[in-house]
Amino acid sequence: MEAASGPFDTLDDGVCYPVSRFAGFGSIDSTSLGLYFRPMKDDAGATFDKVDLTVTSDKHKAVIEAIVDAMSYSKDPFIIVCDENESVFIHPDVTACVNTITAAN
Repeated sequence: MEAASGPFDTLDDGVCYPVSRFAGFGSIDSTSLGLYFRPMKDDAGATFDKVDLTVTSDKHKAVIEAIVDAMSYSKDPFIIVCDENESVFIHPDVTACVNTITAAN
């Protein structure tokens, strides 16, 4: 959830994907980590949906390990990766998230 826009008041403020749609991670730059999913929307030509996490500089591996562990071993039905409104993050090195879902090819 994006704190600047308030709780769930615009399109894509919150997203929830099943783990089965997860396709992988990609380092965007030293403080951005992309999470890629099989598309949720019918965007023409979209190969993947991408959600961007802001992470502490060069801490991508630690964040990836925390997410993979949660996907593999969590008993909870939902894994919260980033909720800025509630200050809940899957790992201390996740500092923010951009919840706009972007089609990526």
